[in-house]
Parts: sequence; C-alpha cells; structure tokens
Amino acid sequence: MEEPEFSDERLKAASKAGRGIGSWVRAIIQYYEAMLVVNPKKEELKVAEEKAAAAQAVWDEATARLQKVEAEMKMLVDELDATVAKEKQLRKDKETYENKVDLANTLINSLKSERESW
Repeated sequence: MEEPEFSDERLKAASKAGRGIGSWVRAIIQYYEAMLVVNPKKEELKVAEEKAAAAQAVWDEATARLQKVEAEMKMLVDELDATVAKEKQLRKDKETYENKVDLANTLINSLKSERESW
C-alpha cells in the first residue's frame, strides 16, 4: 500500500482496470483494519449484553420476591387491622357487660331488703 508503484496515478497510467483493482484492494485492506477494531468491540458488546441479561434476570427475580413479600405483608397488615378492630369491639362489649353486671348487682343488693318485706 505504501509502495509508490501502487499509487493511484501509477495504476491509472497502467490501466483503468488496474486503478479499479488497486482501489478495491485498498478498500479491502481498510475494511480488514476496521474489523480489527470492530470485532473486539462486538465481542465486548456481546459479553456486556450477556451480563446485562443476567443482571436483569436477577433484578426480575428480586422484584418478584419483593412483590410476594409485599403481598404477604399487606395480608398481615389487613389481618392486624381486623384483629385490632375485633379487640376494640370486644373491649367495648366487656365494658357494656361490666356495666350491666354492676347494675344487676346494684339491683340485687337493693332488692335484698325487699325480700324480707315480701
């Protein structure tokens, strides 16, 4: 390529076909040199894409596990809310029944003296 005999002017002087073949040879050599740079980059890209796919798979698995845990946590929180509401209702019922028992005891104690009257 660097030889003066392969310059465009020399090849053109020799023949039009020689110039065309010389241009084609130069293009093939430039393509080869470009591929020396591009092919390792393609390999790096392939490796990077494989790593990205593996990382995406890990991400997807972690996301799925997170969603499962969040769903379980929501279920537990709902269960806790229901239990707390039930506890409030039971405490309210307990107070009501204690008040009724106190009223009943007061009534019974008040009516003890009436037993003698009857």
